[in-house]
Amino acid sequence: MSAKREEVSLTLLISGFGTVGRAFTRLLVRKRDYLVREGINVKVVCITDSKGGAVKEDGFTAEELMELTKVKRSGLSETKWGIRGFTTTDGLDKLKPDVLIEVTPSNYETGEPGLQHVMRALENSCHVILANKAPLALKFKYIM
Repeated sequence: MSAKREEVSLTLLISGFGTVGRAFTRLLVRKRDYLVREGINVKVVCITDSKGGAVKEDGFTAEELMELTKVKRSGLSETKWGIRGFTTTDGLDKLKPDVLIEVTPSNYETGEPGLQHVMRALENSCHVILANKAPLALKFKYIM
């Protein structure tokens, strides 16, 4: 007899929507059925790029996420969910996501903007997944 799994619901904010952010989004859509079978309900509530963000507090559908992956670079704020100038820190403060997916470009001199995003997420008790290694390379002891 197998134990019943506890269901988990997670809201995500994706920071950075270049090649890696779009690939992650497509992978998330492809694996959605698997996640549901495993009792994991993932909702992307915000995606940000260098010009703004796309926000949907009740979570984007798989079709909407795929539509966003086809938007031109730095074009999220021009979509029907777009808000020009909406930043990752705005999303962390206003939406209080469970998980930040930080995939902005790495800057090994300052760690920004990723370092600021990681610190704000942790201040908000938000879990962080990094593809951007600069914040850890520069401030590992402070972050951990």
